Amino acid sequence: MKKLLVEILACVSLAACAVQPATHADLPATVNQTAPAGWSVDVPRESADPAAWWQQFGDPVLHDLVASVLNDNLDLQAAIERVKQAESLTTQEIANRLSVEPVTVRTHVSSILKKLDVTSRSEALKLLRR
Repeated sequence: MKKLLVEILACVSLAACAVQPATHADLPATVNQTAPAGWSVDVPRESADPAAWWQQFGDPVLHDLVASVLNDNLDLQAAIERVKQAESLTTQEIANRLSVEPVTVRTHVSSILKKLDVTSRSEALKLLRR
């Protein structure tokens, strides 16, 4: 009986650690106190450009940091080079690399183009680059 009481007390004590307070500081008021003057918690009416979302903060340090990451990211540069190489491959070259028949490559490419609702590889690349 004593062991059961200790176990229940331990469970109740641990559960109390997970309970959050009923009230939290008002976010806009907290931001106004701690964030730089140019920052805002208001949600913009127009959606942010995914290619340059960080620019809406107007922070030159953040802009420089993101530019540095994009320019110096070796994984990203390697991926870009692989895409460029893949763009230049013919159906026969793809088939040779994958050890399949060219008709298999054509079938898969045709299926991909159909799913993308385009008629050529160049149209698919233009669509994917948007």
